[in-house]
Amino acid sequence: GLAFSDGQLLVGSPRDDTSGVARGSGSVTIFSRGLSGWTEDELLVPPVLMLNGYFGTSLSLDGGTLLVGAPGVDSPAAPATGLVHIFERVAGAWSLTGELEVSDLVSGDRFGYAVALDGDWAAVGAMGRDTDGWNSGCAFMFHKKLMGGVVSARLHPPSDTPRARFVHSLALLAHPRVLCSPAHSRPPRARGRPPSLHP
Repeated sequence: GLAFSDGQLLVGSPRDDTSGVARGSGSVTIFSRGLSGWTEDELLVPPVLMLNGYFGTSLSLDGGTLLVGAPGVDSPAAPATGLVHIFERVAGAWSLTGELEVSDLVSGDRFGYAVALDGDWAAVGAMGRDTDGWNSGCAFMFHKKLMGGVVSARLHPPSDTPRARFVHSLALLAHPRVLCSPAHSRPPRARGRPPSLHP
């Protein structure tokens, strides 16, 4: 994944093995732009190094909040369910502050393959989820006030779209609106709008 904001470039390396003990655990390198060019400032790694966790597969940055997808992370119940890490920038440094996850994920859902963040809304794609056939995919919507694993809405692909991998990529627009681009050429691009939330 790639993300850029306020003179910082973040580059995900999901197959990285910084520690030398967990192949594919992943990392995110942060570069800053100065008068003499780009310099490497910081390296983010997952809090738990997991074989083929693929931390850094997807990135989304909005202001001082960063989402990092790790779609290969295993849950206690099943392999490759996936996870999204939340980082906040405080005093110029990034710190892990939380996670996004869904309680009913199953093996191979790969939650976190795509992420998008805009204001109070976050969208997370589970490309391998069998919503309407094998690997049809699903997008999960979260609201900032409820970012503790509470799903605000689920967006599904058009019917009869096996192998579409509906959320191969994601984008959040104003209002909020979500654009989900499939990996498979058969289904059209889909657009959805999550319900409004009230405090």
